[in-house]
Amino acid sequence: MGQLNSVLIITAASGVDEDRLEDVCARLKAGRLNAVVRSFDGKTVGRLPAQAPTIIVLDFPDAIPGNLKALTKRLKSVYKSAPSLAACLPAQSAGDFTALFNTTVLHPAHASQLATRVISLSRLQIMETEMTMRIATLSETFNAPPAALDPSPRRRIRVLFVGSPSPRFMAIVSALQDSDAEVIAAFTGFTAFDYLHEQNFDAVVLNAITSEEPAFTISSTMRRNSKLFHTPTLILTGRNKAVNIEQAYRKGASDVIADDAPAGEIRDRILEQANFHSIHEDMKGRFSGLGNRKTMDAATGLFNPDFFDAHLERHKRTSRLVPVAIFTITSKDGEPALPEDRLTQACVQVGSMLRNLVRMQDCTARLDTNCFAVLFPSVSLEDANFAAGRISSIIGSTGLKDEAGSYGVTAQVTVTNVAAAHMAAEAITA
Repeated sequence: MGQLNSVLIITAASGVDEDRLEDVCARLKAGRLNAVVRSFDGKTVGRLPAQAPTIIVLDFPDAIPGNLKALTKRLKSVYKSAPSLAACLPAQSAGDFTALFNTTVLHPAHASQLATRVISLSRLQIMETEMTMRIATLSETFNAPPAALDPSPRRRIRVLFVGSPSPRFMAIVSALQDSDAEVIAAFTGFTAFDYLHEQNFDAVVLNAITSEEPAFTISSTMRRNSKLFHTPTLILTGRNKAVNIEQAYRKGASDVIADDAPAGEIRDRILEQANFHSIHEDMKGRFSGLGNRKTMDAATGLFNPDFFDAHLERHKRTSRLVPVAIFTITSKDGEPALPEDRLTQACVQVGSMLRNLVRMQDCTARLDTNCFAVLFPSVSLEDANFAAGRISSIIGSTGLKDEAGSYGVTAQVTVTNVAAAHMAAEAITA
């Protein structure tokens, strides 16, 4: 089993931009990923970590090694646990190699762009692992495999272009449409948000060729919206009025593209971002299809105790760290105990809230009338405590209402590593 949440970055031995790599590693650390860097001299890689990383990044932004395919094959043979592979390659020549990797970032790429993509790949990896485990629990314990295990056919990519029309705009749209992408144009920010709230897009391209606004405002506003948070925004910048690149990424940009780049390169950069987003959205859709009346609590749409217990045992067999938060819903401190029917109704509302307060891969169940559990796969106990505390605070500050009036509840929470108790019991038995 690979080291939890670790990244190996392999880069060229010569011409390394050490400041850039340090920036990438710092951003990965902020995203709870520990990174180590090794150099590749064209023949061999510096000393590889003994434990398999969860992700390997091949960072060759200036020139692609002639033996890149052999290098990826070698890495796969060294690490039997098959880490995910990511790459940062020159835009003009990356197309011949994208099939080798789980994801590819096209250079020029800001440190924020590369780090964000690797963090997203890590989350996707966790989602895929959790989905496989849930399908196994459904199939083996409940004899209830999902009706369709295979992903649905890839849908057409949808791109929203925001900004004034121009000959350059038409060239980009034409290049995207030639790749079977659907492009919708919004010539003002108001129109853009009308589209964004009514329809789903895989990427939003913001025209900042003559001015940073409203592109920066739209990008930052999308990052504050839970529905739009993960939709990539790409900012087109001009030669005469170049945007502040650092500021653009702070405002939530996923890529900053020079408008004088070849139309084919701009198309590829847009589609690269859009395709990765589409994979995430398709995965979320597949998650929603897991579960049936044998495994779900009908009132809340969460898993029931039977499924949670069986799935928890599966996690304890495969990991030494299985953080679980237990939430107990009670009346507000200092207030009389809630009548049973009112508590039950409150807990139905809390259960519905929980589904929107956790990640798709977090396994959430209703264990009893007023007791809920969340299993946080592949996170530290510290991060699980932070997430559980945030959830408890949101529940406690939410006003509930019924025919008798308004009221609130308290969510008492405890977080433990349930695998620790499991391992201790095994040691005593041995």
